[in-house]
Amino acid sequence: MQKIITYTNKILAILIIGVMGLIGMRMLNPEFLSGMSKFNEPPAIIATFLLLAVLYPGMLQRMGMPARLLKYPVIWRRTLGITMYLAALVHFLFLIDYLPWFSDGLIKNLDALTASGICTIVLLLPVLLTSNNASVRFLGKRWKLIQRTTYLILPLITVHLYKTGETPLMILYVITCILIITSYFMKVIKKGTSPVVTAVVASAVIAFALGFAYLLLQLLFKNAHDEHQKELLQDVRGQNKELKRVNEELKEKIRHLEE
Repeated sequence: MQKIITYTNKILAILIIGVMGLIGMRMLNPEFLSGMSKFNEPPAIIATFLLLAVLYPGMLQRMGMPARLLKYPVIWRRTLGITMYLAALVHFLFLIDYLPWFSDGLIKNLDALTASGICTIVLLLPVLLTSNNASVRFLGKRWKLIQRTTYLILPLITVHLYKTGETPLMILYVITCILIITSYFMKVIKKGTSPVVTAVVASAVIAFALGFAYLLLQLLFKNAHDEHQKELLQDVRGQNKELKRVNEELKEKIRHLEE
């Protein structure tokens, strides 16, 4: 199985290099592969779920799930991570000419949606480059530190999902953030770490929970406000139609009087 995984990872690496080349060509020539934005959603969804597949085995292990039950997810985790990055790049490739900040090969401005997406791809690049056995041997203990930068992108992806209106996936990612912090909290308790560290981790869990509740309330109120605005807009449009009809009738009557 290890040979299959190794060959799969090599093929994925070649595909990633190819997609990076295509992105570079589109940056230089926006007309190249133009009109591909309609294909951007499937790779985005694939990348979103693959990242969860990469994160959950480690989290479940810290929570006490037996390693034998997570054998295959752990074995394939590196491959899933590389595939996730490939899907994210394809999503970006297809979306370039659709983004409002891209024109004539130049970046004009960044909104929260675009910035969170680009920062995610950039922050994951060191993780991708060190996803090999040679890096594990060369970096030693520092390798895990680099790989754990994956956690930094979770808030970015949450913002990205929020801005795209993917509410269920956003909630799933916020819950994942809380579970990951909780898993480290459980690990700290098992090791009998000092009360100070325990308190810090607990505070982080509580902060995430409160942030999630605040974000959810904001979203609910925003949706309610948007629905109210839509109703008002429909009423205004109905009134405008009625005024136009009355106006047309008055014009018709004036025309008859003039005749």
